Amino acid sequence: MSKSRVFGLDLTRSVAILLVVVSHGLVLWPDEPGIGAALSKIPDGVDLFFGISGFLVGSILLNNMGRPRWLTTFWTRWWMRTLPAYFTVLIVSLVAVQMGWLANHSKMAWWRFATFTQNTFTPLTGFFWESWSLTVQQWGYLLLPLFLALGLRMSKRPRLLFLLGSMALVFAGWGWRWHLTDVEVDAFWWDVWFRKLAPCRMDAIGTGLLVALWKVSHPSTYTKWRWTAAALGVGVLVATTVADVEPNGLYKKVVHLGLRAAAIAMLVPAIDHWKRWPTRGGATIAYLSAVSYALYLVNLGLIATPMRRVLSEWEISGGMGWYVLYLLIAMGAAAVLHELVEKPVSRMRTQWAKRPS
Repeated sequence: MSKSRVFGLDLTRSVAILLVVVSHGLVLWPDEPGIGAALSKIPDGVDLFFGISGFLVGSILLNNMGRPRWLTTFWTRWWMRTLPAYFTVLIVSLVAVQMGWLANHSKMAWWRFATFTQNTFTPLTGFFWESWSLTVQQWGYLLLPLFLALGLRMSKRPRLLFLLGSMALVFAGWGWRWHLTDVEVDAFWWDVWFRKLAPCRMDAIGTGLLVALWKVSHPSTYTKWRWTAAALGVGVLVATTVADVEPNGLYKKVVHLGLRAAAIAMLVPAIDHWKRWPTRGGATIAYLSAVSYALYLVNLGLIATPMRRVLSEWEISGGMGWYVLYLLIAMGAAAVLHELVEKPVSRMRTQWAKRPS
């Protein structure tokens, strides 16, 4: 186990991907609605990813911005981390559609997915659903560093610039949701228009960025108040979960997602301080964390959805056996993607980072 890895962050990433995969697989176990209801009462796995991602990327930017070639270095490392696996799954999905193995109910051209514009201003439905969250991150981590680089030409106060850029992302999320309040939705279309539209979710990573700034700027209070912040975050998550609100209300459209993003950000200081790895189970958690991105990319569009389609054609309702099979196939596919794509690119990225300046 690398001593530089923080157990709490890896554990949170592992929990997040388990929440995502378990919930997506419920389409193969439709006779157990109680499980789906229970999952709806806990934090969304993708929101956990957003909070941790914002914190980690923010920490990298704060530690490196202003150094020689920091902007191109950040973008190169970020894109080498995210794009190869993403485009591999996208190409496989497009080929599978052409071969008739996958259904594509989306009317979007392939280049929309290649340029991360599939859910920038219009909803994404019918194909490669998982990609919605990648659009949020790709545009957030393109625009914020660009703003910082331009700002550093006029100001030598990098932390102030970072604060302004992070707050801009937070306000963008709240503001765009406010902009869409006239859209009439039910529960499904609320999920598509508000939860999965990229501009609506910029505050989810913005709050994580602000926590990174808190750690760098005020490390003593970051440590001292970590449990207070975590308790407050849990309280907000519980309150926003038990609140029974209809999707067309102002609270649900504008406030709900912002409060939950802030609540998850409040958990980060306590998670970040959980550094000690357990003597048992640590290797499993580390591996699940390592393959979490690959598992996220493959589990729904390439596995759960076509399995559900096959079961429907065979007039099989599904059940626990099919659900377990889905989990095994998803984990196996993620392992293959990790070994054949992510690990080789990771080695290339490490060699690139060590090259002489």
